[in-house]
Amino acid sequence: MQTYRAICARLFFCCFGALFFAIPAFGFCFQPNPSVSCEFLNSDAVFAGKVIQVRTVAGEGWYYKLHVLQLFRGPHTEVIEVYTGDDSGRYPLELGREYLIFAYAYEKKLKIDNCGDSKPLSEAKETIGQIEKISVPKDGIVEGQVALENERRIPSDRGLPGVQIFLHGEDKTYSVITDGRGSLALLTSSLRQ
Repeated sequence: MQTYRAICARLFFCCFGALFFAIPAFGFCFQPNPSVSCEFLNSDAVFAGKVIQVRTVAGEGWYYKLHVLQLFRGPHTEVIEVYTGDDSGRYPLELGREYLIFAYAYEKKLKIDNCGDSKPLSEAKETIGQIEKISVPKDGIVEGQVALENERRIPSDRGLPGVQIFLHGEDKTYSVITDGRGSLALLTSSLRQ
């Protein structure tokens, strides 16, 4: 009788331990689905690409390298690597197939999921049309403050006056010097002139 109890106790602790130490995997989509323009503005990379390499990492997910066919937003490179986790939110891609990808930065990698507007390129004509209609504002302000960090890497309240900052526009480099509070401001229309 005691061996039966011992076996049940061990079984209970094994099951409890497996549940307690399990790595969480999240896979859900926010509702309602965001508009194409909202997803575009919240993505770190949006591009059309062809899958040229697939790498599987057991228990983690898949890494895909895509040759960029058309870049709408993101790094200006010929190849972009994206990741999808091994969870219910995964978005599997097929080697050799072309896709419209909306990716976001997550833990130092570009991640894709099955929520939103990522899709095979053959089904993306309308979505690409909506992306191409998104307009970039003509005017805006680049502003900030230059300050030292304390020992806990938190910026101090006092800015550094007289620091020269360089901003690179399409054809020209601009500079601005921080004011007495360490603040700076530059109209973005100045960067285009």
